[in-house]
Order: sequence, then C-alpha cells, then structure tokens
Amino acid sequence: MCGRYSLTLDAEDIIEMFLIDEFLAEEWRPRYNIAPSQKVLGAVEVNGKRRAGYFYWGLTPKWIKEPQKWKPLINARSESLLEKISFKDLVNKRRCILFADGFYEWRRKGQDKQPFRFFRKDKQPFAFAALWDVNEVSGEKKPSCTILTTSPNEMVGPIHDRMPVILKEEQLSLWLDHQVPYEQIQSQLAPYPADEMDVYQVSEQVNSPKNDHPSILQKI
Repeated sequence: MCGRYSLTLDAEDIIEMFLIDEFLAEEWRPRYNIAPSQKVLGAVEVNGKRRAGYFYWGLTPKWIKEPQKWKPLINARSESLLEKISFKDLVNKRRCILFADGFYEWRRKGQDKQPFRFFRKDKQPFAFAALWDVNEVSGEKKPSCTILTTSPNEMVGPIHDRMPVILKEEQLSLWLDHQVPYEQIQSQLAPYPADEMDVYQVSEQVNSPKNDHPSILQKI
C-alpha cells in the first residue's frame, strides 16, 4: 500500500517538470508528510492540456449517497481494477496522476514499526498512477482519488508487500489520455525498477500526520 508520501517542490518546478498547462492549486506549499484524507496535488488531461489541482486522498465514488458512512479508499490494487465496482468505471474516464518525490513504508519489528523513505536514485520527482471521481452531496462537489498499487520490487519487498505504481515519463501521456483504452496500458502498471530507486530509514516523527516539516526527510 501507500499511506504517506512527500512532495517538496515549489509550484514553478512542478509546472515545468510535469508540463502543466493550467495550475489551479492555490497556496501550494512543499509537503513532507502527506497523509490520507488531506488535499493532494495531482493532474488530469482535459482537451489535450494538463490541468493540475487538488483532490482529497481517499476515493469516494459518485454513487455513494451517504459519504459520511463510507470509508474512503486510499489505495487500489492495479491487478484487480476491472473486478471492483468502485474502480472499473473509472479506468477509462477518470485517470489522473499525483505528484511526489518520495514515499514511506513501515517495517514491523516486534511491536514496533520502523519507517523508511523510498525515492528515485536521481532524486527527481515522479508521478503515481491514480483514479479519481467527484461525489456531490447537498450541492457540494468533492473530488477524491486513490493511488494504484502493485507488487513490490526487490528494494521495497523486504519492507512491505505492496508499493505504489510509479509512472515513467514516457508513460504519463498514455495514462492521462482517455482516448487510450485501459487494456492497452494495464500491463505498464508494474513495479518501478529497483535499480533506479534508493531508500533510507527515517524518524518515527513521520508516524504522525501533524509532523509536516523538512526534518521528516532526515536520514537516521
């Protein structure tokens, strides 16, 4: 699964690196410990242009009539999207990406869980494959999203049995283009190459979403 991640870039860098045409995320600031239920920054493609804005992390499909009783879906297993009612109607209509530069996973040691930070070896930002939808209650629209996961690569495997789907640069356009059928890109939702990633142990400060500052990223 993916339950925490970071995005420490300024808006200008995000716009340049991800070729964003419209940036609608007001008051964006770098984040070091992004958690479920919070606003997260991502992008969709509309009429051939990439539009970046906020989603709430934790999918609540549009057909949910009482969202207060629904448990938002923060992750979706990429292998079974077409089998789940919450996802099968989104794979061709509501594909999006979420921006990140690292993600956290925890390794159990007795009663304790030790957090680790995974990132690209070249320290460049990347994009998670995600799905989104809009739920409307009492006239208020709320866009929400879920991050796709896959089996772990050789680096993540010793820590956790799942990892987020990280798209390579050449896959972004295909994923965002709804003219491309999901069946044509499903096979690309694979583990990111382990030899292109790095990892280190971080402080247990990351366990609390209240802690969202640069020291979260420090290696211990």
